[in-house]
Amino acid sequence: MNAIARTALERNSQCGVTGFLYYDDDTFLQVLEGMPEDVDEIYAGIRRDGRHENVRMLDEAPAEKRMFGGWAMGLHDGSEGGGLLPRVVRANIARSAGSRDAPALVRFLNDLSLGRHDVRLMAAGGV
Repeated sequence: MNAIARTALERNSQCGVTGFLYYDDDTFLQVLEGMPEDVDEIYAGIRRDGRHENVRMLDEAPAEKRMFGGWAMGLHDGSEGGGLLPRVVRANIARSAGSRDAPALVRFLNDLSLGRHDVRLMAAGGV
């Protein structure tokens, strides 16, 4: 994870992309913000990278302002202490999360980026 984070930090800094990456054992959630062509290039690289499996874009939408502007690539290891995502939520993200779930997932990552480590993502229902 540290190698991935270092690579992302360097690459994102060079092209003005910001974002946040959360991982919890085998589940990853990531937000990328920037010019569409820069984000598309980074996303294409992620899809080609052999370290990643089952990569899916949940949503692609313009934003009025960046939520993660202070992070070239913020990182949170959610696997510590049993993880922040309930097992059923992780399984559901892997199976069927889509654009309807993206706003709640982005809010979850934003809370983490702001230091709200006690956050729980849709503990009942949701994603």
